[in-house]
Amino acid sequence: MNQKYSISSLIREYSSSLNYRIPHISIILAAGHGKRIKSSTSKVLYEIWGVPTVIKVSKTAQKGIFSPNQIIVVGIKAEEVVKTIGKKKNTCFVYQKEQNGTGDAVKVALEAIDKKFKGVVYIFPADAGLITEDIIQNLKAKFENSNYDMIVLTGKYTGEVTKNHYGRVIKDRKKEEVIEIKEYKDIAGLKGIYKIVHEGKALSFTREELLKMEEFNSGIYAFKTRPLRECMPYLKSDNIQKEYYLTDIVRIFNNRNLNVGSQMIEDSSSLLGFNDRATLKEMDKIARQRVYDQLKGIVTFQDPEDFFIAEEVVNNILKMDKEGILVDLDIGKGARLNSGVILNKDIKIGRNSELDGNIILQEGIKIGEGVKILGNDKYPVKVGKNVTIRGITYIFGCIIDNDVYIECCILEKKHIKKKLSKTGQIQALRYIFPKEEGTDCLEEL
Repeated sequence: MNQKYSISSLIREYSSSLNYRIPHISIILAAGHGKRIKSSTSKVLYEIWGVPTVIKVSKTAQKGIFSPNQIIVVGIKAEEVVKTIGKKKNTCFVYQKEQNGTGDAVKVALEAIDKKFKGVVYIFPADAGLITEDIIQNLKAKFENSNYDMIVLTGKYTGEVTKNHYGRVIKDRKKEEVIEIKEYKDIAGLKGIYKIVHEGKALSFTREELLKMEEFNSGIYAFKTRPLRECMPYLKSDNIQKEYYLTDIVRIFNNRNLNVGSQMIEDSSSLLGFNDRATLKEMDKIARQRVYDQLKGIVTFQDPEDFFIAEEVVNNILKMDKEGILVDLDIGKGARLNSGVILNKDIKIGRNSELDGNIILQEGIKIGEGVKILGNDKYPVKVGKNVTIRGITYIFGCIIDNDVYIECCILEKKHIKKKLSKTGQIQALRYIFPKEEGTDCLEEL
């Protein structure tokens, strides 16, 4: 089976039809190289706060526009990306054979949309892993309550000009309409004066003036589908990268007397995308700070800069607090609470301990340092009230009764019962390990 046929088959297998009764479709651009990451893994599968960026953007986009309709454009590592996202209702994949720019990617996506569709398409880069539902909902509201044919989500860059590699937004200051978006690389390579004619008026900018513009393009847009489709054939690749820039559609819209607006958000960090590991790390740090800010009045963090709590666990903690439950959760340095963990009140998780999978904790549990608890759908973990687990301990798929004390054990698929000694004390469970194997490989020094 050749590669082209294999990818085509994969896309057919994982794609589902769009629901055209809902007049909103999101397009996720996930076909890029990510050359500067220098990895065999697709750029869009790198994680921000425990979730691949393409999945974060996909889910946030669907919630933000209140529509399950989605087209995901894949290219490099297409099989890896498609299988990671999986098959979902009203979601289809399209393949960008050659990475000829964002304009070409959108053209490929539009080919998958029925030509009779007259609704709105929203476009998102798959590396915008910090974008939020609220930002998208506000963009959607502004677009729907305006006469714009296109709207651009923008931010304000406040750092050093030389580090701002985003496209600059050139605007008509009187009308607050976007005239053009000029890509950073084209500005950097500019020689002489850059001239624009807008509504019969000649405008000119030096290279330095363009570089100093603070408003930048996020790569997130909303379009009325019909004018977008009509204007796409006019995109050209006459730029320094010889690619079809979607940003050039702004000038084309203006030339056809179509209205282009913008919405600037205050927290520009929400618009970050990444092309290198340093930026990815910074984005993860921002995501952690957001979680800390949400929970700092509810949870005690031994180290606010070294912990992990999955989004669904965060939401459950916030729900408990909203319901008036005194959570009283203590999180040690380096502790990790992954997806699937269900917490109760008065729980302490020690330093470098990790809980992952289908785990239900009752109240009053104390988990010491370096403990690892794993559960899944077939073998969940259920921990009773007032259980204490200490020492380097591994627990998988176990049921633990109330008031049990466990120390330095490896326990798999066990029912750990509460037992009392002859003196009426709780009998501790210590030093339970599987039978050793391969001891013939060892010799004394």
